[in-house]
This record gives sequence, structure tokens and C-alpha cells, in this order.
Amino acid sequence: GTDETVTRLVDTREVFIIFALNPDGMRHDLTGTPYRAWRKNLQRDAAGSAMYTDLNRNYGYRWGCCRGSSGKRSALTYRGPAPFSASETRAMRDFVNGRVVNGVQQIRAHVTLHTNGELILWPYGYTKTNVPSDMSALDHTALVALGRAMAARNGYVAQQSSDLYLTDGDQIDWMYGRHRIFSYTYELFPTEKATVWGDHYPDDSFIAAQTERNRKALLHLIDRAACPYADLGGGHAAADRDTASGPAAASD
Repeated sequence: GTDETVTRLVDTREVFIIFALNPDGMRHDLTGTPYRAWRKNLQRDAAGSAMYTDLNRNYGYRWGCCRGSSGKRSALTYRGPAPFSASETRAMRDFVNGRVVNGVQQIRAHVTLHTNGELILWPYGYTKTNVPSDMSALDHTALVALGRAMAARNGYVAQQSSDLYLTDGDQIDWMYGRHRIFSYTYELFPTEKATVWGDHYPDDSFIAAQTERNRKALLHLIDRAACPYADLGGGHAAADRDTASGPAAASD
């Protein structure tokens, strides 16, 4: 009621926010002295042995295909014994699958917030090919256009996910590959430093400014949920952004 853009988006969009996809791993990390540089969950197998899994290598699209994860339990990027072997990724899968109505996925845009590097990444992570056979040329052009439009609003660098490094079985690949959701990873503040201790745990004093920095970019994504092709202009942006409704999802 006080901000015209926010009011319009609240009135015409559904926004789902998942605050912490890995609550056990996050709690474990933050109870170190002071932190543990921990990225995996705390899952154990039926025998009680550690099966700690990198959740962002456990999704069921191109799982374990392309040297973008590890099959060793001790590895930081351990992908788990099977796709969706982790309860957390199954919960996300079931949530997104549950948004399919009459065969049509209702979620059109998604962002997952990661640490760090000040990047906006679009699919795919599993391949260095810009337009592989499981992506249309039009979708690639639109993914790039929307990614760059968001980056113009927060000062990040927009690039294909695999330009950072190869990942297979990750969340944005599954979101787009299975559901054709326009899905992005934000690698948040700060830029890359020499060690994890230098860039994964910025001081609390940065929170307000860095949150505000991303405001326009995130609002732009929510706006474009009505038509993710709108940044292409012309005939591809036929949807009326002021009246069309499209859900958006965000996960951390």
C-alpha cells in the first residue's frame, strides 16, 4: 500500500519463500568456534554411518553425469547414493511437483541464494555447452536476457552456471530441465576471496546494505514471473505484466 511496485506484485503474484533448505547443516555450521565451513546435510544411513550429502548435487536431473559432483562420501560435493536420497531435496521436489495443475507448472521463476561471489547464474551447470539439446535456443536467449537484466540492477556478473564450475544434479538444472522454470542462482556478497573464512562469513554489518542491493533485482524476477521472456521485448513479451499472474519461488 505504500510502494506502487510492491503493491502490484503482491496483488498479482504468488511468492513462495523457503528460508533454509538445509536447517540441520546450517545449525551445525553456525555452532562451530565460530563456524565450521560446512556445506552438506547431516544425513546418516540405516546403519548410522555418516552419509553427509551436498544437497545441491542430489537433484534428479543429470545426477552424477558429468564430473560435477563426487561419489565419495568424504567429498565436499558428495552427491548421495541416488537422486533425491536426501529428505531435504525430496521435500523441495515434492513441493515443486505439487505446483503442477492440470499438467501445467504454476511456478515460472525461481532463485536460490548461495554464498558467494556476486554472480547470477542461469542453467545449465552440468555442461559447458550454451544451448544443449535439452534447451531451446529461445529459452537460452531469454534466460540470458533475464539474468543480465537482474545483474544490471544489483551489480553482479551474469553468466552460465557451468562457467563458474561444472555441477551435476543441482537445483536450478532440475528446476529448468524437468519443469521449464526459469531458475537462477545468486552467489551473494562478497566477491571471491583466498579462503572460505574470508568470503563465506561477512560481518553482520553488511546485511542491510547487501539486502537492499538485491531488492530491485529480486523484484524484477517476481515481475517477470508473468512472462519470463519479457526482457526479449517485441512479440515474445505479449503478456500484460500489470494483470497477468505468475508464481515465483525463492530458496536459500
